[in-house]
Amino acid sequence: MDLPREKQFYAFETSFGVFATFISFDIAFRPMSKAPQSTSVQLWQSWALGTNITLLAANVQIPGYMTLGSGIFHGQDGALVYTFNPDGYSKLIVANVPKHGADPVEPEASITAISENDVWEWKGDGVDVPDVCSRTLLNDSLDITRDYRCMEENMTHYTFKKLTEPEGRVEACNNGVCCFVEYVADSMTENFYLGVFNGTYNHFGRYSWCEEDCVLARCDPLGDKPCATFPMKSKTSFKHIHLKGNFSSEIVYPSVLQSGMRLSPRSVWDHHHHDNKRDIHVDATEGEEILVVGMKGRCYDRDPPYIR
Repeated sequence: MDLPREKQFYAFETSFGVFATFISFDIAFRPMSKAPQSTSVQLWQSWALGTNITLLAANVQIPGYMTLGSGIFHGQDGALVYTFNPDGYSKLIVANVPKHGADPVEPEASITAISENDVWEWKGDGVDVPDVCSRTLLNDSLDITRDYRCMEENMTHYTFKKLTEPEGRVEACNNGVCCFVEYVADSMTENFYLGVFNGTYNHFGRYSWCEEDCVLARCDPLGDKPCATFPMKSKTSFKHIHLKGNFSSEIVYPSVLQSGMRLSPRSVWDHHHHDNKRDIHVDATEGEEILVVGMKGRCYDRDPPYIR
């Protein structure tokens, strides 16, 4: 997590296309699991969608150290295959990735679990995801191979508006960025907030970058903060969500996350942009138990200089 002293070339060309490499935290600049918008597979899919690039993410599976999940994400198709399950097993994930300009192909995705003594086809990914992962609430893991922990994004300077009715429209603004959400849910007994931020985000007290954020998230209060910790499961079923905001950022990363930290199928949601307006539509006839709907704009041109 430091700058190289000399420029390093991380891209290489093949007959299949151009490949570029990132090491973990690098992806934030041009991850560790951080709720509500930067949880591994959620962040990686949103990056693939926002850049329309294929991303192959191979993560270290140590849930107690906040590292969990891997996947293959193909541009606007999103996840071809992914795993996010704190079970202590290594996984091999495989999928067909379409070649640029060629005819579409079926992913034919598979996940293989690997232990010291056995190898088997993995089914039921996500069944071991707990209700809560916050280190703030749970402290450190007793079993780092299975007790998943996560951190919360620093949302101290966000503007929040609570959703109070099962159906309605809520709007909030922060430093010139304004967002609204129109929604239809079966109930509103859990806490959901619309959060908006525009400014410099500080990570670990050392790294700073510019973000413009619009996010609808299930969250719980802690102390004097109304939206401080983020459960990993939800029982609130939404049939319609329209999240919209104005962004100066050229690249905005969209994400929709279901209960149990599952990526919402691309068949029930889409994202669009026109000039500086960005939006996400979620339409699910049978309803979707939603955790997060978010758009994270990265205003790279406003990043402060890094001082070693």
